[in-house]
Parts: sequence; structure tokens; C-alpha cells
Amino acid sequence: MKRALRLIVTATQLPQRHRLLMAVAGAGGTATVMTAAAVGLLPEKPMQLPADMDVVLAKRTLAASKVWQSGHGIIRATRAACTFASNSLDYKYSLRNLEKGSPEYDKVRSKVHDRAARRILSLCESNRGIYVKAGQFIASVPGMPMEFRTTLSVLQDKAKHLPFSAIDKVFEEEFGKSAMEIFDQFEEEPIAAASLAQVHKAAMADGREVAVKVQYPLLDLQVAMDVQTMTLLSKGVTILFPNFQFEWLVAEFSKNLEKELDFLQEARNAERVAKSLPKKTMTVPKIERDLTTSRILTMEYIHGIKVDDVDSLTRAGIDSATVAETLIEAFADMVFQQGFVHGDPHPGNILVRPLGGVVGGGKERRRGTSPTRFELVLLDHGLYHELNEFFRVNYCRLWKSLIWFDEHELKVASDALGAGEHFKFFPVLFTGRYFSSKSTLGAGLSDDEKAKLRKELKDFSLAYIVSWFEKLPREMVVVLRVEGLIRQVARRLGIVPRRRLVINAKYAAKGILESEIRQRRLLSWASMRATLQFTRLMLVLRTTDFVIRAKEFYLRLLDTVAHCLHHIEMVGKQHVMPIAAAVRF
Repeated sequence: MKRALRLIVTATQLPQRHRLLMAVAGAGGTATVMTAAAVGLLPEKPMQLPADMDVVLAKRTLAASKVWQSGHGIIRATRAACTFASNSLDYKYSLRNLEKGSPEYDKVRSKVHDRAARRILSLCESNRGIYVKAGQFIASVPGMPMEFRTTLSVLQDKAKHLPFSAIDKVFEEEFGKSAMEIFDQFEEEPIAAASLAQVHKAAMADGREVAVKVQYPLLDLQVAMDVQTMTLLSKGVTILFPNFQFEWLVAEFSKNLEKELDFLQEARNAERVAKSLPKKTMTVPKIERDLTTSRILTMEYIHGIKVDDVDSLTRAGIDSATVAETLIEAFADMVFQQGFVHGDPHPGNILVRPLGGVVGGGKERRRGTSPTRFELVLLDHGLYHELNEFFRVNYCRLWKSLIWFDEHELKVASDALGAGEHFKFFPVLFTGRYFSSKSTLGAGLSDDEKAKLRKELKDFSLAYIVSWFEKLPREMVVVLRVEGLIRQVARRLGIVPRRRLVINAKYAAKGILESEIRQRRLLSWASMRATLQFTRLMLVLRTTDFVIRAKEFYLRLLDTVAHCLHHIEMVGKQHVMPIAAAVRF
């Protein structure tokens, strides 16, 4: 390839007729060139090339790549503009002449949401790159219509990988060597691919297995163009639909993207969170600093099971509900106590490693290993959020009020968090029930309560919801998104909602206690009062949990007895009745 490029550069320095002849020589081979030299069409002496020709070639190749990328960016922007225009026209004309809030309006709007979400999905699949990332972001934003969240959720597994030849150029740019020269072994086929990078498995000279995360080439240029396109289109939405303010979403997405593009920052995040995670239940891959740059991240390779793969967990002898509890506790600790939160805990970023066992090949566990012994492996540390102390403490107070059913405390904490008049929806949003609900903790809403909620939310348009979220602190949007992702994983793992609520309440109480102790002396009256309140709350939580567990056990026992009696009755009918009939005969 390099030799061919040298010939191209040489050709650019020749007269017109000589360039034409070299083009013919490309088809005729070396003999043609030798013949041409013999007849005097080419200079007898070989042309002297500059000493820094490799640098010249690299610069010209990079320039050509940037030109191609710019042209490709225009095509991507055109696709985005067409999607924007189609969706805008669909909303404008499909909902015209319909009374807002009427059943017909809601029905048609749902269909328009679905069509718009499908167009955006098609755009993300065509443009790939950060459009896939943007689609994932939209799917996880609280308050988005269900049609968007459901349709765009498939993008978690849609990323396509680049060939090794393209990825190897990044190694040459970062280290001046090919990946094959740096590592003892390097698998050309990636083991995972995302919207910004792909991961390859490799081996060090000492035999250690590592995972190498490589950013896609020329991504910085592509990201800059795509973000500009998204910003322009979001302003277009605001002009056409003044009630829809999406510019803050693009700004938030752009800020998060900037963090994720710096792999050195990701390495720092991984090392920081590794120090605060519970050592016995969670781990983070160790970073290989010597082989890490802003575009390449090399880390320890850890075998594991995807966290929501219940069948594989069962085969490995791991209880999925215990996995869910461990996951909820880890993120509750991040939110309520540490204030340093992983921003993207979807199932692809969390593994379950059986301790003492080997995943795959039918040898998931060695003999003597406890069926529930495992640890969670947290991956992808590019996006973390710092929760300031004011927000963290008030968020803890909000959760405390939810458990105590303290409406006054809930209002005070919600006002501090910027929720305004809509604080009354927090009990439903976080616990799935109203304060006035007669259902048990975690049981969800009754049919009457669901009808009441639908009536209250009927006038809340998408524009209103997005506007409300814009007014909330960014930390609240972050914890709502993280809470939603963890809740989805926990639901797949089969944990009862009550356990999630109890765990969050426990860590919220711990967060308040630790804040009181930090602000005042340990033996002060305020700290002692906070300790007593914490002890009381923990007693209430454990008592409530015990009572609900006992009730569930009692109901399961009744179901089992009823099933056994029914089975005995059926057996009696099958065997006793024919005998009685025979005797009568």
C-alpha cells in the first residue's frame, strides 16, 4: 500500500504525458515502464524522493480521509434533515383539527410517536456512530413516550464493527506500531462493538489476557459534524414547535459524549470507583496504563456472564434474585453515599463472574463452590456523574419521606430538588404507589389508582414533560435514568419490587446519617439523634420486610395446599370412581 502511494506521489511530480504513461503501466506492468524508459519517455535516472516522504504520505492520506469523512458527513446530515422533516410534517398534519386530550387525539398521537420512532431508528442504523449513541440516550431519558423508548431500545445491540485494518491504523497513530507488534496475540475479530469503539481480546508477553478498547478512526471529526447537525435540527424543532425545547437534551448528550471520548479519563474513573466498590461483591478490570492512551484503553480481561442472562446464571448455579440485590445495593451506595455514579449501567456493561468456576463448556462451577458465590464486574467507565452534596442529601431525604409516608418532608426535599408542584408524583415514580394507597409496599397501583393517574397525566404533553425535566437539576435526570436502567435489569432477574425499595431506603438512611456525622462532632446531640432515627428506620424496614415475606409465604403455602388437594381429588376421580362403578356393576 505504501509503495503504491509513493508511486502516486511520484506521478504527481511528472509531466502530463509521463503521468499518462504511468497510468498505462499500472495495467501493463514493470516491462511497460522499462520500455518507456528505453525510448526516452521517462527519465533515465530515478527521481529523488524527499527524505520525509513517509510523513508526506501520511499527511496526504489523512487529508484524503478527512475529505472523504466530510463528504460522508454531508450525506449523514442530509439523512438526519430528511428524518426531521418527515417527522415534523407527520406531527403537524396528523394531529391537525383534533381536539387535544380527546381519545381520538391520544390514539392518533400514539401512532405518530410510533412512526417517528421508527424513522429515527432507521436513521440511527444508517448513520451509525454517535447516532446510535443518541438513540440509546433518547431511549433512556425519563419522560420519553413509551413508543420511543420501546422502539429505540433495540439499539443496545445494533452497533457494527470495523475491519481490523481500519482499527490497526489507530495503533500506528498512537504507538507507532501495529497491534500485532505490541501484543503477543491479538484477535482481529472484535468480541464487542459499541457506537464509539470496539473491543478486541489480546494476550501480553507474560500470558495475561487483556481486553483492548479501540476508538474508531477519525471519530473526533465525525462527532463534531454530527453534533452540529443535531444542534441545528433541535433549533429547527424549537422554531416549528415552540413548546418543544430539545436543545438542552442535545447539549447534555454532547457533554456526556465529550467525557466518553477520552479513554484516559475512563481509566481514571475505573481506578477511582474500584477503591469505593464493595470488595467482596464487585470488581473492576485493572487498567494497563502503559498501553492506554486517549483513544486506546487496555484492561484486564474478565470472563463472565451477561447480568440479565438468567438461563446462564441458573446453569452456573447462581441465584438471579441475589444478583439483582447485589446490583441494586452497589448502585444505591453510589447514589446515596459515594455521590460518584456510573452513568450507563445497561446489561452489556455488567457481568457476573462465578467465583472459583469457569464460564462455558459445561464446567461453570468446580465442586465445593457455593451456588451463590459470585461477583459483579462493572465495565465501561467513560461516563460518570458527580452528585454534589446538596443534591445527594436532599435526594436521601426524599427517599426517607417516601418510606415514612411524610408528605411535608417530601415537599421540602422536592422543592430543594426543583420538582415544584409535581412532587406528588414522586411516590408513584419511585415506589409505584400513592401515599394514600392501601396496597403493600412494592405491590404497585390498583386499577382505580391507575385510572386516577391516567386522568392526572392526561394533559401532560411530551413538550410539557421535556420542559419539566429541563428545569430539574441535571443530577436528578441522571439518577432517574440510572434508577430506570437498574430497575429494568432487576425486573428481568425476577426480584420483587419491594426489595429494591427497601435497599434504596436503607442506603438513603445511611447517607443522611453519614452527612450528619461529617457536619457535626460524632458525639454531638444532632449526630446522636440522626443515629437514633437511622436505627428506628432500619427497624421499621426490617419489620415491614419480615411481615410482607411472612404474608407471601403464607399465601404460597395456601396455594400449595390447594394445589395438593386438587391433585388428590383428581387422582381419586381417576382411580376410585372406576372401582366404585365396577363394584356397582
